[in-house]
Amino acid sequence: MRLIKVLNNSVLLVVNDSGQEVIVMGKGIGFGKKAGCEIRDDEIQKTFVLKERSALQNIIRLASEIDASYFEVAKSAIDYAKEKYGMVLHDHIYLSLTDHLASAVMRFDAGKGMHNVYMEELRIFNPNEYDVGRYCRELLCKATGRDIPLGEIGYIAFHFISGQTENQNESYEQSVMDTAHSIMDIIRYNRSRITDRQNTSYVRLYTHVKFLAERLVKGELVRDEGQDFLYNEITAAYPQYLPCIEKINNFVKTKFSLELTRQEVLYLIIQIHRVEETSSVEKTSYARLDKTSLSAPKIKEDPEES
Repeated sequence: MRLIKVLNNSVLLVVNDSGQEVIVMGKGIGFGKKAGCEIRDDEIQKTFVLKERSALQNIIRLASEIDASYFEVAKSAIDYAKEKYGMVLHDHIYLSLTDHLASAVMRFDAGKGMHNVYMEELRIFNPNEYDVGRYCRELLCKATGRDIPLGEIGYIAFHFISGQTENQNESYEQSVMDTAHSIMDIIRYNRSRITDRQNTSYVRLYTHVKFLAERLVKGELVRDEGQDFLYNEITAAYPQYLPCIEKINNFVKTKFSLELTRQEVLYLIIQIHRVEETSSVEKTSYARLDKTSLSAPKIKEDPEES
């Protein structure tokens, strides 16, 4: 390949053996290079062959405006995602993620760090992408010498969710996340006893709400199948949950023009009740421990847990 232009120390515009203009990436690949020189294959870590001229121009602009370190951080995070989790990613993530990282640092320097409201959902529903986001943020902090806000983990994770080849519809993923977040907000606001987000029952509730959100976005709610007796029994036994369920149903009607089936209502009541019941048991246990901590003998730690 013959060099046309050094865009930065990690990105070059070259012409390949077929006469096509392509973008190549490699750590330090542009250092000391001049137009017309040959680029060896072993120097190249990534090649972009772009059919649209506008896309090529966008990359040239991006690479010429952004420091090479951002490309290197993005590539390291992408390699981590591929090697640790086997993610198959679209090529465009190299560019979109690089642009995002540079913008995140600019926002930080301007005192405009963004809070991410989806951090908890991402940690539970997309743990692999969340971990990649965490890893990428750490690399970015080291590369720039800045303490980038933790909220960036979530925004970086979104790039890896939408960038996977099987995830063709980014708007669908966003709609599911928005819906799950809204329903959880309703539950937390109306059921004040639900506070411990590390509780196993809380995680199960979150997971259930996420699947409910997916069904709502697809318009495929669980059908009622002769559950009238059980519905009447549960709602009579736990009437305290009905105001909260009604608010969720109103949200569903407004956003999707749908109505929760009795089966969906049953599932929600059971999951919410489990969280509150578990929280109550844990609080009672902690209160007893507090009262007896001065006289209680120290329990030897299980060697298998240490």
